[in-house]
Amino acid sequence: MKRPIRDQEGQSLVEFALTLPILLLLLVGIVDVGRGLQAYVALGNAVREAVREASVHGADASVPWGPTANDSRITTAARSRIVGIRTEDVLVTSSWPSGSNAQGAEVIVGATYTFRLVFMAFHGQGRFDPAHPPHESPTVITLPLVLLAIPSVFSGWFV
Repeated sequence: MKRPIRDQEGQSLVEFALTLPILLLLLVGIVDVGRGLQAYVALGNAVREAVREASVHGADASVPWGPTANDSRITTAARSRIVGIRTEDVLVTSSWPSGSNAQGAEVIVGATYTFRLVFMAFHGQGRFDPAHPPHESPTVITLPLVLLAIPSVFSGWFV
């Protein structure tokens, strides 16, 4: 004998409520991996272009670059070619291993970027000033939300 359908009305809702957090966590993880790969590619392209600029603008150029370590012009060249990430968070280092800045000389340029996970924004350690801790919303904000929530709960109950 089959059970009446009315005994199983809430089963789908319970299953959905149990699987939704896992699906959302998976979705946020996929987005974070995509953002990480995009940052990796953007840094690689910026460093490649900065190395080319430093190699072309050696001692024989009208405005020679290097051979000082961490030349600011290389940092500027790398940061100007970064797309899609915050350039303030990029640290660029450079050096000439041979000590020569002749055109075509070997130049080593490295870049590091502090990547921020979306997941950590919601579940990470708090980063607020202890003198001004986060606080609850004032009554002017909370009261209208409660007044809107009550009818929505009752309308969902009877529909």
